[in-house]
Amino acid sequence: KRDAKIRGIEVMSDFGKYLLSLWQKTNGRCYYTGRKMNLDGNYHKDQNAATVDRKNPARGYTKGNIVLATAVANRVKQNLSIAQLYALIDEMKRYKTGGK
Repeated sequence: KRDAKIRGIEVMSDFGKYLLSLWQKTNGRCYYTGRKMNLDGNYHKDQNAATVDRKNPARGYTKGNIVLATAVANRVKQNLSIAQLYALIDEMKRYKTGGK
């Protein structure tokens, strides 16, 4: 992230190489949804544009804590942990199905 260091968030030294390895390992698919991501998309306009997310927002952009995610999945998750995200999704599903 461009301003992560300014905000005091740790960024691993080989960030770019690690992102490339993640892209290859996942076949360009979103960590959260499995959707195919676009590298040339504008993340403000393209829901499937590739973005970088921290699984644990309290930690930095470090190996094991960063994943590639579609822009829409990253926006939905925001600063939630994975457990918090899944709990929110479960809550939404229960509400919409009448608690079933």
